[in-house]
Amino acid sequence: MNFDGDTLEPLDVDERDDIAFRFAKALRAGETISSATVDVGVNSGTDSTPAAILVDAHQVSGSDVLQRVACHLPDDDVVYWMRCVATLNSGRKVTIYGRLRIVRLQ
Repeated sequence: MNFDGDTLEPLDVDERDDIAFRFAKALRAGETISSATVDVGVNSGTDSTPAAILVDAHQVSGSDVLQRVACHLPDDDVVYWMRCVATLNSGRKVTIYGRLRIVRLQ
C-alpha cells in the first residue's frame, strides 16, 4: 500500500501490511533520507491507543519509508491519520500525510 497524501484502500481487521510513504517526488538531486518518524492518530471512530496499529519500527528503503500496520481492535470501523516526516541528508524535512481505514471487510 502506498501513501501519497490520500486515503488508502481499507485494511481488513485481520490483515497485517506494510504502508509505503513514497518520497521520491520530494527529493532533490543527491538527497537521501537520513531518518524518519511515523505518527498516527484517530481521524474518525474510536481508538484510545492508535499507536498500537504500528507494528515494529519503520524502515527506510531508498526513497521510501515503510511502516507495518495491523489492527488491534476486533470489529471497529476506525479511520486513522498517518504522518511520516523524513529528514534528508541536506537538512530539509519533508512530510507525507494520509488516512488509513481499518474495517471488517465483508
